[in-house]
Amino acid sequence: MGFFGILILVILSSCRTLFPNPVEEKTLSSVQSWAYQLQNIDLSGIERSAYDLVVMDYSKNGSEGTTWSSAEIRRVKESGSGKILLAYLSIGEAESHRSYWESSWIPGNPSWLGKEVSVTDGRPRRFNVKYWSSEWQKVLKNLLERMISQGFNGVLLDGCDAYIYWSDFRNGESEVLDRQVAAGRMVELIGEIASYARTRVPDFIVLAQERTKLLTSISSDVSKRDLYIKTIQGVVATGIFFSGEALQDNPFAPETDLIEYFQDLRSRGKVIFSLEYLSQTNDSALERYFREVKPYGFYPYAADRALDTLRVR
Repeated sequence: MGFFGILILVILSSCRTLFPNPVEEKTLSSVQSWAYQLQNIDLSGIERSAYDLVVMDYSKNGSEGTTWSSAEIRRVKESGSGKILLAYLSIGEAESHRSYWESSWIPGNPSWLGKEVSVTDGRPRRFNVKYWSSEWQKVLKNLLERMISQGFNGVLLDGCDAYIYWSDFRNGESEVLDRQVAAGRMVELIGEIASYARTRVPDFIVLAQERTKLLTSISSDVSKRDLYIKTIQGVVATGIFFSGEALQDNPFAPETDLIEYFQDLRSRGKVIFSLEYLSQTNDSALERYFREVKPYGFYPYAADRALDTLRVR
C-alpha cells in the first residue's frame, strides 16, 4: 500500500475516533428492561445502567432552576446501546414542589384545586385536581413544552386513576361526577396531551399509569374507548402481584382481574410495564416477582415506594 493509501486509512480512523457513529435511538418494541426513579436521581448512574427505558423526573428537585439540560438528556439517551427516556408527568394531582405551585394556593383556590392527598409515601405533598379544567390543562401543557425542549422521548402520565376519586360522593369535594363521565374526561385529557405533544414530535411516546381498569370504565363509549387505545402505547401497572394495605412489601397476592385486564391491553398491542413496591433486601419476594411475571410478557421493575433509588440489575 502506497503512502497516500496509508494516509487515507489514518484519516478515516481518526474521523471514527473524533466523530463516532451516533447511537441509534431505541424504539418501544425493542425494550426488554426498564426502571423508574423520581428522587435522588444520579444521571451517571442511569448512564451506566443497562436499562432500555427509564422513567425519571424532568428536574432534580421539581423546580424550574434544576431542570436537566438538553445536553444532559441527550448524553443519557446515547449511553450504552441507547436508552428511551420518559419524563414523569402527574395529570391527576398537583405537586407542591413543582415550579407552577404558588404558596398562596389552598383547596378551592384556584377553583380546580381539590383536597390534599393523604397518602404518606415519602414523596412531596400532592393535591387532587379537577383534571378537566382548562386552567389545569394549561399548566400541564407548559410542563410538556419544557419536557419536549429537553429532548425526552415521551411521558409517563400518572394520576390516570383520579377519575375514581372524582366520582366518589364521599370525597367531600364541591363537585362529584358520574363514574363514566369522570373516566371519559380523563381519556379526553390523555388524548389532548398526546395530540399536543405529537404536533411537535410525531413519534412522542405516551404511557399511562393505571390500575383501576380505565378502559373498562369507558367500555360503553366507543369513541372514548377507541381514543384511549389509539393514544397510548403502553401502561405502567402498579401493585397487581403484591397487593395490600402496606406502602411496600405486601404479600404475594395476584389480583387476577387486573392481570387479565392488562393481558387484554397487551393483546391490543400495548406494552405492559409492571411495577411492584418491594424493598431491595426482600430477596425472596423479588425472586418470586420476576419469576411469576415472566409468563405474562410484562416487563417487571421493583422499587422502594418513594422511587428514590435506582435498582441495580
